[in-house]
Amino acid sequence: MWNSGKTSYAVFIKVLATGAIYELPFTSFTFTEELNQGKSGTVTVDYLTFKNAVSAYNVDFMTLMIGATNEIWIEKSVIGSYTSTKLFDGVVSDFQIAKNTQGVMTVTIAMIGWLTMLNYRRTGVGVTFTAQDAAQIAWSLINTTQTNGSYGNLGIVQGLAPTTVNRSITYNNAHIFDEIINLSNAKLASGFDFDLDNSKNFNIYYPFKGVSLPNVIFDDQNVNQWVFHDPLASSLVNTIWYSGDGSGANANIQYVQAAATFLSAYGLLENDISDKTLTDPSAILAAANLYLTYHQTPLADFTITHLDDAPDITAYNLGDFPFFTIPDLEISNRQLRVWKRQFSLDNSITPTIVLTVH
Repeated sequence: MWNSGKTSYAVFIKVLATGAIYELPFTSFTFTEELNQGKSGTVTVDYLTFKNAVSAYNVDFMTLMIGATNEIWIEKSVIGSYTSTKLFDGVVSDFQIAKNTQGVMTVTIAMIGWLTMLNYRRTGVGVTFTAQDAAQIAWSLINTTQTNGSYGNLGIVQGLAPTTVNRSITYNNAHIFDEIINLSNAKLASGFDFDLDNSKNFNIYYPFKGVSLPNVIFDDQNVNQWVFHDPLASSLVNTIWYSGDGSGANANIQYVQAAATFLSAYGLLENDISDKTLTDPSAILAAANLYLTYHQTPLADFTITHLDDAPDITAYNLGDFPFFTIPDLEISNRQLRVWKRQFSLDNSITPTIVLTVH
């Protein structure tokens, strides 16, 4: 456990086969989460400290790490309170032990979120949905794999499930998590946003996730570092041929072009994109329109770094719209959307958060 005098952080590992829970004596951890994508991270632990801690319970370290699937999560608590908040929840995906030249042995534990586990599940062959709501398609894929035999249940439950857009699609042994992303705003102009909260609720947000947060402000008082990157000609496209399933005379191709305003500003910039997983013409067109939206004009990547508690990481979520004032960039009281964040903590420093906003 690490504490700043105001807040504390702890990492726990749970052996799913037995229910046994152990606190990890971590030296550092980091995790990354991105809108409509998976979560991942790493935790580093002093080997001897951890080994001796579990040995006190007559548990063999190697058996603990590789004997079965282990859940892992990170908690944040307010000092003096009896409540905690999960910041990350997932499973151990990999680990290694390394010994340096000073003889210090370190365990590095990799972890992924529960949704990413769905990339180790397949849709099955010839699984067809015709004019069904995309949110229900996504949940059906999850629910079907979780009820497939005695070992399929990941504990994911259906959360928010608004009405979205009807889709027609056939799956042939596709990766389930990839296909959920393909239904989302990460891929389609008329998709949805989604997440898996730390209580394992699979939530759909339509048309998008996020709220305005006028009381969450980033400015010179709490922004420690920032980087502004604006890709120009190397990434701009204003005319697209987007092809889905099929080839030759049976090719399913959608053509879209930006408005004359963008063409006159940057000249004709063409590209062709292929995604054979798309079969529905409306989905191919939606994918083409989304790609055009993000590439017809420069879209800056803006990253900022702030300390946890300034503001608190729990004060905003992915998709939200805090307010930003960065005088050096002539940004004043502007709402920007949180797309990605990385939380890092080393026992020797204050917890930091790096945000990517648009």
